[in-house]
Amino acid sequence: MTTLTRASLLLLLLAPAAWAQPAPIGGLGGQATGQELAAPGPYGVRVGDLAWLDAARQGRRIDVRIYEPVGLRSGSPLVVFSHGLGGDHTGYAYIGEHLASHGLTAVHLNHPGSDSAVRQQGYLALVRAGMDLQNRLDRPKDVSFVLDEVRRTQRTEPLLDQVDLTRIAVAGHSFGAYTALAVVGQTFVDAGQTYSFRDRRVRCAVAMSSQGPGTIGLTEESWDGVRVPVHTMTGTEDTALGTDDVADRRAAFDSMPPGDKHHLTIEGAEHSAFGDRFDKDRDPRHHGWILAATTGFLRATLLDDRAAAQWLERGQLERDTRGEVVQERR
Repeated sequence: MTTLTRASLLLLLLAPAAWAQPAPIGGLGGQATGQELAAPGPYGVRVGDLAWLDAARQGRRIDVRIYEPVGLRSGSPLVVFSHGLGGDHTGYAYIGEHLASHGLTAVHLNHPGSDSAVRQQGYLALVRAGMDLQNRLDRPKDVSFVLDEVRRTQRTEPLLDQVDLTRIAVAGHSFGAYTALAVVGQTFVDAGQTYSFRDRRVRCAVAMSSQGPGTIGLTEESWDGVRVPVHTMTGTEDTALGTDDVADRRAAFDSMPPGDKHHLTIEGAEHSAFGDRFDKDRDPRHHGWILAATTGFLRATLLDDRAAAQWLERGQLERDTRGEVVQERR
């Protein structure tokens, strides 16, 4: 039997109004704006930690941090977020908090074996974890396990009782981008065997700093089966362990079958631009652009939000930033 461990709530901000569905956007003549999508939404945010044990995988413990919209009675889409190599479920809080404020429930999960515990062991341990076949197998399985647990506990867990399990997305950064794409149909090859982890419950994906062919078993054909809506993102300085050529970051977008595929390139953004940490060289506008693109795509795809869809179709963020952000569609 799977065991659930409950942690205390971390934060509670009450929203002034209750909505049966996520509130619509589009303040100016029904048109969404990048400023509106990048700004906090109308809901308060409640944050809590849970831990689930996967009995089918020797009791593998998956810690999660849940960002729940407060003031929404039902109909909240679910977004599962996968951290990068050396991260954990406590990271990318700016994304989880933002999505919840716009009416989406974000569940950030931890991936044992490629998490912050490995980072504490030093650089060589991180390199080994990034190359380890077992981590490539475990990560997408962790996502599917989390979806199983959300369904199992939804009736008894207040943090999850308003989730709409017919509207699910997976998002992630770096190794988390690999994870998100694997769940929607990306494959990889190891020792002549092709691995696939497609979970048909997932309707769309957001992949920040994804990998290209020749990395972690990915091939030119790895994205042939990705037929759901996907938004990939990168920056012009987006290099990291295993990916020295920034052009590789757009390989997934270029290789997926066309149809509701979106790509964002941020001028000057490094690999760490998508994470929580700020340093003296970080452009403070980057997070706003990332949030606008992510929120617009998820609202358009999961909520059938026409104003958000039109914002994407117009390439409005590229116009508003005068080309510092480039938006593409296929």
